[in-house]
Amino acid sequence: MQDPRAPPPALVHRLGFPFQSYCLRFHHCLDPLAFLPEEDLYRTHSFPSFPSAVSASSLATGAMNLPEPTEVNYRNLRFLIAHSPPSATLGQFVEELQRHGVTTLVRVCKATYDAAPVARAGIHVVHWPFEDGAGPSPQIVDDWLKLVRAQLREEAAGRIAVQCTSGLGRAPVLVALACMEGGMKWEDAVAFIRRERRGAFNCRQLLYLQKYQPKMRLRRGGQCCVQ
Repeated sequence: MQDPRAPPPALVHRLGFPFQSYCLRFHHCLDPLAFLPEEDLYRTHSFPSFPSAVSASSLATGAMNLPEPTEVNYRNLRFLIAHSPPSATLGQFVEELQRHGVTTLVRVCKATYDAAPVARAGIHVVHWPFEDGAGPSPQIVDDWLKLVRAQLREEAAGRIAVQCTSGLGRAPVLVALACMEGGMKWEDAVAFIRRERRGAFNCRQLLYLQKYQPKMRLRRGGQCCVQ
């Protein structure tokens, strides 16, 4: 008989290995919604190998399994998901942002470096931290979608980078919300982002996205919409 706390087989098949791993990992917990903090994610799980090379910042922090900053494009939505760099490699991180055409950087974790060099490079920095392993507050969701809509108004607007500790939890959640508000179903958004960013999302974040009720806020208002 299947454990009632186990994820439905169809969902495991669709969302892939990491979702099954997270849920089975916590079967012994009293709370089946327990989650693994993203800063420990790459240390305790063995994910499939990433297609890109290990970045200099990953070598500096010992986070050997973290992927390079990853572009996620859905129609006219253009994002970059990244992990938080140490101060020692901040210059390389800024160059990476510039190579991807980033004009706005959204930091959703505790600041680990001075944002002044990023701002001097002409990149607008926004700091909206929220709980590790969880979903954002309604206020952060509103502010995030307003930012995305503002970018969509400008035809020449650059890419939005979203950065959290590992680039596997909070940052992908914001990108998934934008995709959902642009018309994607939650499970399609998860699968879409995981194709580009393997290992993204933990069990608690998947449940947050499943329960989230999009209002199609990126599909209204003339030029301020996903096309």
